[in-house]
Amino acid sequence: MTRPASYLSRSYTGTCRGGRAMRIDIGCGTREQKYAGCIGLDINPRNEPDIVSDCNDPLPFQDETVEFINSDNSLEHVLRPYDLLREMHRVLIPEGTVRLVVPNARFLPVVLVNVVWDLDAAWHWWMSLPFKRERGVHWTHFTRNLAVRMVEAAGFRVDRLKANLLTKNIELTLSKCATPSSVRHGHTGRDASDGSV
Repeated sequence: MTRPASYLSRSYTGTCRGGRAMRIDIGCGTREQKYAGCIGLDINPRNEPDIVSDCNDPLPFQDETVEFINSDNSLEHVLRPYDLLREMHRVLIPEGTVRLVVPNARFLPVVLVNVVWDLDAAWHWWMSLPFKRERGVHWTHFTRNLAVRMVEAAGFRVDRLKANLLTKNIELTLSKCATPSSVRHGHTGRDASDGSV
């Protein structure tokens, strides 16, 4: 089904379903893969998402208009995952929830592959196989530690975490903190390579 361009590019500006905040699925994939009850965002128009959106750009929602965000095996495909997490923080209502799932770079089979083959080269080969095409490259290989540090720096509290050597994915349930930890700890985001602090 082809939707008019105005539908695909419009910005959702408020709430839906009787005044309730929205529920969104970032990188939803096909309609069958979309998380139940969510507005689906995906970069690939062939997947027929509700909104065609490149998540390297700002999310097409106003501040604090989303109550639930699902991101399942999507964040690793984004060039700047921290920026997307900050966008998720911006659109999430204060009592909202995020379900975040990313591939586990410390999954035992992946660790063993990395012993004999460069992990990035192996992942690129895997994602280039015919049944994986159009899925995109993995720009970030998440470990449990990196995932937790990044979401906390973006302003989230980790309410639930599942990740170990035997889990293929890192699964997190997040809630919104009032102030991102990078701000709480005085980090301004400036590059200190010029000697400035």
